[in-house]
Amino acid sequence: MTDLGPQPDYANDTISLHEALSIFTKRWKYLVILALLFILGALVKHKFFPTYPARGVLLIKDVKNSRYQLLLNSIANRLGEFAPDEAQESDEVSQGINLLETHRFHVRLAKRIFEFYEEEKDSQESFELLIGKILKIENEKLRTLRMAQVLRSLLHYSNEGEGRLKISLKTKNKVLSYNLVSLAIEEAREELITREIFELEQAEKYFSEEIQKVQIQLDEIEKQTINKMQEHQVLSVDIEKGEASRYVNELKQSISDTSIAIKKNKNLIRDLQRKINKANAVTSQGKFSGASQIRNLKAENKDYRAKLRSLQSTLKNYERKQKGLLPFQQEIEKMKAKYTYEYKVYESLRSSLAKIGLEKTYIKNKVEVLEPEFVERITSKPGLMVMVFLALMLSQVLGLGGIYLYELFRP
Repeated sequence: MTDLGPQPDYANDTISLHEALSIFTKRWKYLVILALLFILGALVKHKFFPTYPARGVLLIKDVKNSRYQLLLNSIANRLGEFAPDEAQESDEVSQGINLLETHRFHVRLAKRIFEFYEEEKDSQESFELLIGKILKIENEKLRTLRMAQVLRSLLHYSNEGEGRLKISLKTKNKVLSYNLVSLAIEEAREELITREIFELEQAEKYFSEEIQKVQIQLDEIEKQTINKMQEHQVLSVDIEKGEASRYVNELKQSISDTSIAIKKNKNLIRDLQRKINKANAVTSQGKFSGASQIRNLKAENKDYRAKLRSLQSTLKNYERKQKGLLPFQQEIEKMKAKYTYEYKVYESLRSSLAKIGLEKTYIKNKVEVLEPEFVERITSKPGLMVMVFLALMLSQVLGLGGIYLYELFRP
């Protein structure tokens, strides 16, 4: 067998914890120097390069977190239109963040900042840190676009839950942080309200135009109706119908009375003739004799028959005239039906327009600045003690790691 020579003793190739600690303690000076350097860097950072975070909170109100919105919503529900559908509810805060994280909003905010910079002389010094170089751009449109890009990188939007939308940022100047977040909060509130109000104004414009069209239709129908009545010399279809019915009933009653009188006289003549025949007597020539009474009754019937023919002729002629007026009455009825329909449409449009006004009131009170920023509350973050502690911890971790790597790979 081949002799492999002496084998290494792996059992003794270990170091104790005491030996490992002694390796690090021998180089304690490096750890102290590193700690001092990091603490000095933290002090310089805190003194000369501070960071001032600022934030503001908007409350997007709905029926769950506002009694006022609950009242308006209940009214809308009773009206039956524009009531929100619970099955289709969306996260209002997330939708608001989507509207704010747009180029359009940041351009509007940039224009407002430029206006604020021109008006507020006391804040110009703080704004010089942010827009000093931007103001040197001569083209106004490019200057605004550049400012919008800077704002988009500075501002952060987050959903805090329960309808709260937080806007936060960090700058190197306390006053600048305060002014920027205050302007951003106010502009964001106006933007969220304006977006929804714009849609309602479009709907309001549509309903107003439709109401005007229907009003013109109603005026035209009313004008046509008046012209038709004047053409046929009637005051009202209803009045004409009532007069005609009353006149026809009077004619029919007179015809009936005349017919009854003729029949009654015939019965009297027949009775008188029967009495004369039964008596077999010579007819008396006196004034009150039966023959004389018969002659009087026959003469009276003759007059009744003439009157009856006249009444029947009048009734027939009037009925013929009424048949000629029937198409006009039908035309008037059609106009009335059309007018009723257009008027119902008119009332429906006016009702919808009124509900849009209620909805606009709902939107105008929907967004509220729940927590504005204050200059006194803005402090440099992280604090001095936190920075010192972090510097000490980081220096020791790097120091111990460096010593370990040196001892591991040294020759």
